[in-house]
Amino acid sequence: MKRVLTVLLCIFMSFVFVREAKGEDKEIDILLHQKVKMDDGICLSANVFKPAEMKEPLPAIFTFTPYVSDEGQERGSFFAQNDYVYVHVDVRGRGNSEGKFLPIEKDGPDGAQVVQWIARQPWCNGKVGMRGGSYRGMVQWQVLKHFPAALKTIVPTAAPCPGIDAPMFNNIFFSEFIPWLAFTKGKTKNIELASDYKYWMNKTYKSYSQYLPFSKLAEDTCGRPEIFKRWLSHPYYDEYWRNMSMPDEGYKKIDIPILTITGYFDENQPGALHYFRKHMQFGKKNIKEKHYLIIGPWTHPGTRKPQKELPGMVFGDNAVLNIDQLHLEWFDWAGDDEGHCLPILL
Repeated sequence: MKRVLTVLLCIFMSFVFVREAKGEDKEIDILLHQKVKMDDGICLSANVFKPAEMKEPLPAIFTFTPYVSDEGQERGSFFAQNDYVYVHVDVRGRGNSEGKFLPIEKDGPDGAQVVQWIARQPWCNGKVGMRGGSYRGMVQWQVLKHFPAALKTIVPTAAPCPGIDAPMFNNIFFSEFIPWLAFTKGKTKNIELASDYKYWMNKTYKSYSQYLPFSKLAEDTCGRPEIFKRWLSHPYYDEYWRNMSMPDEGYKKIDIPILTITGYFDENQPGALHYFRKHMQFGKKNIKEKHYLIIGPWTHPGTRKPQKELPGMVFGDNAVLNIDQLHLEWFDWAGDDEGHCLPILL
């Protein structure tokens, strides 16, 4: 397996960018807070980035985020300047979306409805791809589980798998998910709270030194203990977690190209490889051949912004991939009806 992954990495490190990104001076239009109505009446909020001048409808790229859709400004502008419509949507209960945020639980069916909504808009040609990292990568697999007809490709990056590597690994829960629950509590980003190292260390040390139950740590902080306790009540990979992931029979139905990106030092590499291995085990041969895997010398955030150096290590220049350019060429290829080959030097 290591040999296969190494070969794949070497292949992708030789990626030739044949599509030159357009200049940043191309005018774009931004449509803020577009309402996307779900079957239960709840409206999600979408920010739409598109070229100001459109001679015809374009393919759309969709990112589903719990981290508030304003984060999509830079990438939305990039893809709109390169002839895509970019749609950044707040998940249920976050940002400008209505409803209550229940991490992991509602994103799949909601995202599938968003895909179909995007495909019906006058600025979309009916083709939708998904991108995003971490939680935004995980929800792509959850959306694909529902097989919306307009979804033509996904690019899950550093994607955790519920019950496999988040919020636990080998049946051991991570305390870091308690500040994450505080970070995503309510409508806004609670960045300062989540990054208050002293606050969280003091709470953790108190729990440890007083021999308190692990669940007490969530109760003693400003996170969401009801969510954390629900997770703790499922300490192994049971039906609760399996319902949030692609079932084995679902991998047999996949009929779109997929680009999986993770890092050698990415804490969610186990999740990313879980999806990949399942697809290799159960997927159709002709479709598996269109599932590409990149593993770079990157940390979790480094899968989005690769760095040449990590503490005590220096990598070659080819470790610093232009991730946005990579996505751009992938979406060009995935949407190519003539089936041209990927621009890779073998």
